[in-house]
Amino acid sequence: MIRLLLLLLLIIFATTSKGQRVEQKIQTEINFLKSLKVDTFLIYKLTCVGSLIAFDTCGNEEPQYLFWKQNSSYFLKKIDYCKKYIQVNLDTINPLSFYFLNKNKIVKEKILMPTYVESKKGDILTEISSTIDHTCFYEMNFCYNGKKVFKTVSDFDLTFIKFDNGRKNMYYNYNQQAKLKKLIDLMVNLIKQLETGNKFETQ
Repeated sequence: MIRLLLLLLLIIFATTSKGQRVEQKIQTEINFLKSLKVDTFLIYKLTCVGSLIAFDTCGNEEPQYLFWKQNSSYFLKKIDYCKKYIQVNLDTINPLSFYFLNKNKIVKEKILMPTYVESKKGDILTEISSTIDHTCFYEMNFCYNGKKVFKTVSDFDLTFIKFDNGRKNMYYNYNQQAKLKKLIDLMVNLIKQLETGNKFETQ
C-alpha cells in the first residue's frame, strides 16, 4: 500500500513539475523580451485530455510556442521541457499578424458544440448536443499592451461533422468559417512545416 502511495505521489510530482517547468521557461523568455520593450505575444499549446502519463518527460513532452513582434519583425520560439531552441524569423503573414488583422472577430468568436435540432413545436426547439471526454484543446494566450485574451478550442467541436443517426452538425459550417479556426490552421500548418523542415534548431 505504501509503495502504491509513493508511486502515485511520484507520478503527480513528475507531471506537475513538468508543466511548471515549461511555464517557467515561457515566463523567463517573456520577461527577457519585455526588458527589450517587447509587449506583443502569443503563446500557443495543444493539450490532449486523457493522454497517458510519460515516465520519460522528454519523450512525450507537450511543447509550447511563443510568438512575438519586435519592431516590425515577427518571431517564433519552441519551448519544451528538455531542449533550448533558437528563435525562428517569420514572414509578415503569420499567426500573430493574422490575429491583429482579425482581432475584433477572434475575441468575440466561440467554436460551437456539435448540435442538431431533434424537434420543433411552435417556437420551442429541442436540440441535441454532443461532447466527448478525451479530446485535444488548442489553447492560445494573447498579450498586447498589458491586455490579455485567452481562447481555448476543442478539436472535437471544431471537426465534428455528422452524428451516428446521420444528422449533420448544424454548426459545422459556421465553425469552419470562423477566423478563430483559420488562426488555428495557420499555427498548426506553420509548426508542422517548421518541424518537417527541421527549422527548430537547438542551441
